[in-house]
Amino acid sequence: MRKLLFISVLTFITFQAISQSKIDTLKNSTIIKLTKSKLPESVILQKMNKSVCYFDVSTDALIKLRDNNVSDKVIELMITKQDENDARQETQVSNNSNEKNHSFNESGIYFFENNKYTKLDPTNINGTKMNPGVMYAPTTYTTMIDGVEANYQIQETNPVFYFNFDPAKKSLNNSNQRSNSDNYMDYILSMRNGSQGQAISPNDFKLIKLDKKKGNRQFNSGSIGAFGASTSIPGKYIVNFKYERVSGNTYKITFKEELKPGEYCFMYSGDHQTYDRSGSGIKIFDFGIKQ
Repeated sequence: MRKLLFISVLTFITFQAISQSKIDTLKNSTIIKLTKSKLPESVILQKMNKSVCYFDVSTDALIKLRDNNVSDKVIELMITKQDENDARQETQVSNNSNEKNHSFNESGIYFFENNKYTKLDPTNINGTKMNPGVMYAPTTYTTMIDGVEANYQIQETNPVFYFNFDPAKKSLNNSNQRSNSDNYMDYILSMRNGSQGQAISPNDFKLIKLDKKKGNRQFNSGSIGAFGASTSIPGKYIVNFKYERVSGNTYKITFKEELKPGEYCFMYSGDHQTYDRSGSGIKIFDFGIKQ
């Protein structure tokens, strides 16, 4: 029994040590500390290759490293690691910048107003109700969003939006279907009929003009009748927009005509094609144009 307990404790400690090593971030002070601990050069190099590294390789910092007896090989690897960091950062900035050289730190949909960029927060569709037709008229479906007004009310009637995508999974790319994550942009890809959808450009989104009725915002999301069913959103709700790619991951959204005052939302087209008729839990990106 004691042996089993000892093995369990040892396993736990080993697991904790391994987990901790995986998330270590090495800095100049860490390298100096490891060197003063008389660890072999090979061990320090191995540790650097398995850790996240952020080093100061300025002239004064290099002199301080030498004064603390950090070896040439370790210093050379520190410079290489920091060069790699700088290259990744430059690539990230260039791929997520707009035509004004503003860099977006996160994926999302942004609007520009009052000389600042604001990211739209997504909200859930509350549900879809069925509206039975009279006589031979088709049954229609109305998708509803809680509240008569979005959190963000834009003053401009011809606003500019930016879609910033990211190759990673926690991004605007995965805008389809429901999210269980605390990070609202970390949308979990739902499987339906063995397939999954993924947005890769603004062309995968629709801008919908919403009606305001009975304390909700809503739009017609389809119909079913004697001659079949339709999941098409009627044209009166769809607002056309133009977009251009301004960097690797960033697109600029503009409009030929001014937007009429009212409530709007961007919705991933794949959601409209695949969600069940309850509509509950689907994310949309809503905003309003002030009267």
